[in-house]
Amino acid sequence: MIERKLDMLGLSETKWKGQGCKELRDGFYLYWSGNINTGRHGVGIIVNNKIKMNVVECQYISERLLTLKIKIHKNQVIDILQCYAPQVGCDDTEKLQFEELLEENIRSDNVIIIGDLNAQVGQDRYNCESIIGAHGWGSRNTEGKRLIDLCRRNNLAIGNTWYKKRKSHKITRYSWDGRYETVIDYTILSKEIHNTLCDTKVIPNVSLGSDHRLLVSTFKFRKLCEVKMNQERKIKIWKLKERENVEKFQSIIQNNIPITELQSVEEEWKAYKNCLIHAAEEVCGRTSGRRRWKETPWWNERVKSAVCEKNNMFRIYFKNRTLENRDKYKRSKQNAKTVVIEERNVWLEKWSNTLQNDVDGNKKVLYGMVKNKRRDREECKYLTNDDGNLVSDNDEIKNIWKEYFNELLNVVHDNEENENEDIQGTNSIEIQEDTYELMWNDIDYVWKFIKTGKATGIDEISGEMIKNSGIAGKHWLYRLFRSIWINKTVPDDWRMGVVVPLFKKGDRKKCSNFRGITLTSQVSKLYERLLENKIRPIIETQLNEEQYGFRAGRSTIDLIFGLRQLMEKKYEFGKDLWMAFLDIKKAFDAVRRTKVWDALQHAGINKHMVDRIQDLYQDISSKVRTPVGTTDSFAITTGLRQGGVLSPLLFINVINEIQNKVCEKIGSGKSNLMLFADDIVLWGSNNREIQIQIDAWAEKAKSYGLIFSQEKSEVLILHKDNKPDGSVKLDGKELNKVQQFKYLGSTISEKGTITEEINNRINTSSRFYNCIKGIIWNKNVPLKCKRTIYQTYFVPILTYGSETWTVKRKEESRIQAAEMKFLRSTVGKTRRDRIRNENIRSMVGTEKLQNRIEKTRLRWYGHVKRMDDNRIAKKMLELKIEGVRSKGRPRMRYRDMISSDMNKRGQDLNDIESNRKYLDRTWYRGVVNRPVE
Repeated sequence: MIERKLDMLGLSETKWKGQGCKELRDGFYLYWSGNINTGRHGVGIIVNNKIKMNVVECQYISERLLTLKIKIHKNQVIDILQCYAPQVGCDDTEKLQFEELLEENIRSDNVIIIGDLNAQVGQDRYNCESIIGAHGWGSRNTEGKRLIDLCRRNNLAIGNTWYKKRKSHKITRYSWDGRYETVIDYTILSKEIHNTLCDTKVIPNVSLGSDHRLLVSTFKFRKLCEVKMNQERKIKIWKLKERENVEKFQSIIQNNIPITELQSVEEEWKAYKNCLIHAAEEVCGRTSGRRRWKETPWWNERVKSAVCEKNNMFRIYFKNRTLENRDKYKRSKQNAKTVVIEERNVWLEKWSNTLQNDVDGNKKVLYGMVKNKRRDREECKYLTNDDGNLVSDNDEIKNIWKEYFNELLNVVHDNEENENEDIQGTNSIEIQEDTYELMWNDIDYVWKFIKTGKATGIDEISGEMIKNSGIAGKHWLYRLFRSIWINKTVPDDWRMGVVVPLFKKGDRKKCSNFRGITLTSQVSKLYERLLENKIRPIIETQLNEEQYGFRAGRSTIDLIFGLRQLMEKKYEFGKDLWMAFLDIKKAFDAVRRTKVWDALQHAGINKHMVDRIQDLYQDISSKVRTPVGTTDSFAITTGLRQGGVLSPLLFINVINEIQNKVCEKIGSGKSNLMLFADDIVLWGSNNREIQIQIDAWAEKAKSYGLIFSQEKSEVLILHKDNKPDGSVKLDGKELNKVQQFKYLGSTISEKGTITEEINNRINTSSRFYNCIKGIIWNKNVPLKCKRTIYQTYFVPILTYGSETWTVKRKEESRIQAAEMKFLRSTVGKTRRDRIRNENIRSMVGTEKLQNRIEKTRLRWYGHVKRMDDNRIAKKMLELKIEGVRSKGRPRMRYRDMISSDMNKRGQDLNDIESNRKYLDRTWYRGVVNRPVE
């Protein structure tokens, strides 16, 4: 493409599985679409960086059709359709299906169809003068007639036939024996843009390693829209890994620290920031722009020379087709192939050694490979406005992003209050003494929380800079924090956040299909961590047991286990269980700030500390970092800080206060719930119990600015026989009843079984496997690296929540099948090799996954038994339900699974429980880790 100065190259029969966008070397990108399961057929389009910046959308239609929408100028989008039609010998049904699929995707008057159409239209122009030009070739076959009919129906013209060329510039395919010469590759375009086509011809002497020849079409459009991507010159912070650079960095900081404290917080901050940035720039330097990833790192001068020789021999052979020239071409072709293999193997050996060393260290290279495989390389540049029209102007694009997040992050409340109102205006509070002091050990505490490898805020200060600033930088940070502490005000840079949109799913041209994460100053996060350390011990004493979000020693597994145990025991005795899963709209963004300050003081936080926290929210604003640049700032007047370290603690404190008011209203004995931050589960024996709780929560939460979503809140009913009648309403609207619900990442079923959760785990792990199977099947990736991926990625995905499972043999077999599929791939084997599972595991060096699940379950059981009696997991494990079991064989219980696991290890569960042996951690750990046949 570089040699021929091509902007775009269509590919047929790529034989690549799946679909996606891949960055190649020299700034080229490949879009491809293929069969998910097999390598048959496949199409692709390679574009240069200039075209890539103007790609509006890529539609992966099938393994034979790919559509690329390209913005030409402000009011014109061109649809490029890359095709690979069925061959002449294929079934007529398959040909008809392809024709229908192609016609369905011709949706505008600006269409260009390129590729292998496997049809000969010939040179007969009768009754199709507007479709075929005067310079066609050969005769027409049946497929050619169909192609002409398609062009007639869709107002298309065949570009190959409109320009007078000699024979060698027309023929697109030569059979290797020289017997057949045909034209089956085409450039077809809408008649509306026919005048943009300047030329179409075959380049006969380009070696493609195929019997097809390169067909080149030249178009003349207006100047392409210039979409300048946001490429920031970042500090090469990775250079601080070298000891020499760290010493130089610390020396610069030491020499630039002001001897005395500066007059204001802002001056102290600017001096600190400028010193760190200046030192980092001097020591590390800045990047020149976006870092390019090379798809073919083995390409060197030797490979280039061999490939050039092969191309030259092909040109000689093409002009003079003698046996001697043919043999020379074959030898040069084989030599080029050998050189590529040799150089690639040399590079792969070096790469393998790098991975081997990396897996023994921090595994950053390995994890980067996995992340690169899972990352979607398509970018969103263009957007649609409220009218559905495409917007390509950079300023308009930035304005759309700004307005979207401005509306999203600023929630309008009923009876709007001043969210920045001082706390003295809302409460009558006596003057309190500031009992909090900032000590040197506070800096030691937050120093442990400095994270490296993280994105920076607007100040560009990274965790690496802070961590490597030495004792001088640490003292300066203490001086800065002390100034902020005394003055109760933070620098202006800390009030600005940078919102980065992350694609979720759906149409990339709609802002609503993105979620935003906010990047704030790394230094401000340390200060917030310091504040959090001061107030958390006080708030923790006030939090109710039902709240498990953002608290040490509590996790999602506690609540998943508690809910599954409750369902299991209710089902065992034939009792119905109504569960309402409530969703709060924009929870963190909607909570009233005045209520946050009130809740802090109600929890016993000193007013001076509240003032320091409140100052973090004075005049805060955000910008949006988009692919076309950063927007202007906009104020954030509601909710908690996105990306703030303090925000989770402040939020659960508010939820705790709402919970207390709900209990006061309905009585604590009638409040059955589980909380994980804003994930709320209410449960009861019937719909009336649920309704009372929902009404109370909706009423009390509303005064705090929190509104429950009627669309996302759902009800699930556990029942053994007939499903009970009745409904549950939220603000007058009946909530949707569902058969299953994903709670904290685990699927809960109305029958209380684990089958749906196993299906979800297997499907999720399979998607991960498909993303990284290129690494797993690569023979040059060391087995140790593959085993690390298996243990750190695949197993946690497949076994999430397995501590809570009650699994049948059939489900165990399905889990084992997923396990063995991955393990066989790591050693390059399939089931056809007929190697026993035990031998595969021995080759990989890992134990049976079922044994690992059993150990995890037993560890969790011992952990729960050692918990305090008020913990939800323990209460539900030991819950006694009154009633009579129904007739028939009972369903296997969680306790039965534990008993079975213990029996395999030669222990009796009743003996362990009666003698409380689980309290002896050393003994219990030995039992759990005991080998099992």
